[in-house]
Amino acid sequence: MLKRVIRRLTVPLLVCMAVVMIVIVYLRSSAVQTREFDYAWYRTPRDWSESLASTTRAQNRLAVIRAEADHFIDPVGPRRAIQLMDASAGTSGEIFFRFVACWIHSSYDMHALIVYCWSPVEQRFIWKAVEDHSA
Repeated sequence: MLKRVIRRLTVPLLVCMAVVMIVIVYLRSSAVQTREFDYAWYRTPRDWSESLASTTRAQNRLAVIRAEADHFIDPVGPRRAIQLMDASAGTSGEIFFRFVACWIHSSYDMHALIVYCWSPVEQRFIWKAVEDHSA
């Protein structure tokens, strides 16, 4: 009886492990490029909006999931788990997604925001960076 149960569970478990490994390899091989912000980024006024974030999340749900998964596999900020906070439209049509850590353990977690740049034309993320407001 126990052998039968083990045989029935082995194949689905191996298939699940293989799928997870394939997803991890894909995310590792297609990681979003990291960049650092200069002073011009902080001086440029942006219209950060939660309503734009919720609208964009509804239209591009897979993009938000892709950013969260990319950050979990290849983090640039203090924590691996992030959630969408707000968004802003750029001058050339790109959309900036700003994420915050899901669990706040220090003041740096509140001040370090993860920004992803989404290109609606190319339907992909162009870059990601940490927006540091601790200073």
